[in-house]
Amino acid sequence: GVAPEDDGAAVRLLSQSSEDVNVRFDAADSVSVELGSEWQGTVPADGEELLSTDAVCEDGSHARLGTLEILDGEGEVLDSRDVHCPGANSFSTQGDSSYGRDADGQWWAWGDNQDGQLGIGGTVAIPASTNPIPQSQEPSDPKIPEPMPIDTDLLAGAELVAVRAGQRHAVALDDHGRLWAWGSGSDGRLGADTAAWQQPYPIPVDLAALAGAAVVEFAVGRAHSLVLDDAGRLWGWGSDHSCQIGRGEEPDWGDRTVATPELVDLSPLGDARVVEIVGVGGDANFIRDDEDRLWSWGSDDHGQLGHGREQGDGSSCRPQPELVDVDPLAGAEIESLSAGGDHVLALDASGEVWGWGDGSSDQLGAGMTGWYNSSPQAVELAPVIRVDTVKAASGGDFSVLVDELGDVWTLGQNLEADDGGYGTLAMSASDAGPVAVDLSPIDEGAEVVRLQAGEQHVLVRDDQGRLWAWGPNPDGQLGDGTQVDSEVPVPVGDGIVEW
Repeated sequence: GVAPEDDGAAVRLLSQSSEDVNVRFDAADSVSVELGSEWQGTVPADGEELLSTDAVCEDGSHARLGTLEILDGEGEVLDSRDVHCPGANSFSTQGDSSYGRDADGQWWAWGDNQDGQLGIGGTVAIPASTNPIPQSQEPSDPKIPEPMPIDTDLLAGAELVAVRAGQRHAVALDDHGRLWAWGSGSDGRLGADTAAWQQPYPIPVDLAALAGAAVVEFAVGRAHSLVLDDAGRLWGWGSDHSCQIGRGEEPDWGDRTVATPELVDLSPLGDARVVEIVGVGGDANFIRDDEDRLWSWGSDDHGQLGHGREQGDGSSCRPQPELVDVDPLAGAEIESLSAGGDHVLALDASGEVWGWGDGSSDQLGAGMTGWYNSSPQAVELAPVIRVDTVKAASGGDFSVLVDELGDVWTLGQNLEADDGGYGTLAMSASDAGPVAVDLSPIDEGAEVVRLQAGEQHVLVRDDQGRLWAWGPNPDGQLGDGTQVDSEVPVPVGDGIVEW
């Protein structure tokens, strides 16, 4: 496993062998380990070795750190695998639940907890004779308006390095390379073959099918998850109602739940290898291969897969990867992509923003107002300066942008409380064009550097490490200790957590 540290990533070599294991770690270019480019030693039986590197693993980064080789007694290579940054993140949100990591590495959660998706415990366990994992009753605290620590007792000393929010559940990676999940067990969300409706603390995802391969990257959608392993294979579990697991064929109605990881059908890629899970949103998935091609599969009912297909042309359930139509980009390379519930935003190398999918609430700007847009189109963003970050809301019908000056802009639906909605998105009314967010509560001189969008709220991190939120707050999803909506950013966990 890999643990991100302030002064460089630490590579944890954990042995499960009954004998000592000889290993060699060959650091990638620009990475040094133990003051050199290579380290060789012995990991004791059932023990561990911790290697310090000078590599900085940025939020979400899966950069390659080097190659780990298993050696025999003569120094010959028996096996090898690449070691990557773990994709560690400092916060995540989807639906009305949020998660954040403090300065000491502790993870906190707040907001909607009706299915135990905050992972803070507090429910009554009911033993099940046919399942070793405790079943749970409805959580005693369905709404948590201020951050509370995630219950990590079952991790036995391991630390969570990345948490990804789903809809009513969450999945996390620890520094031993293991995956954990909690919250609603419906539709196989937890990957643990459990029927628990409310799982209030982390339980291990069943990774037996990976046969010892390491987790390189993982992503979480509305009710499904994907894992890329170091053998280049892609795995999925959870709901397959919209073909989001990618098993190659549209599933029968009685076969739309995948309880534990199964292989995604990558046959359309030919000999190409998956190198990145670019984005997962709602019921749609996007990956990039080593030929720099972009693929997608899952739900296409709003054209959100970007295949360029005419409306009504075949099933909206696409069970295996197909190429995204990038012809409209005229050769421009997509640097980042954010998939929302039914729409997608992508940022190219020149700062141009492209969108496709559902635009019926103006979440794709004034030029794409229909509910079905199956090919990328340039988003009309005047007066926004060059865009640095884009984010499509995970469940709601809005989008959020950060420009190179650090200003934040929103597009799309803006439900107001007096109109029967749930609050605001830091603007007074729905507008087809970008509207600037009032960032005055954030100290002058501080800049927004990362953001996440939930159902109808926004969570951002500034360059001082602090978290801020705005929007509707009926479930405490802003994390400010209240259930009061806010049109402007409010500090998350103020006085409780040192981010």
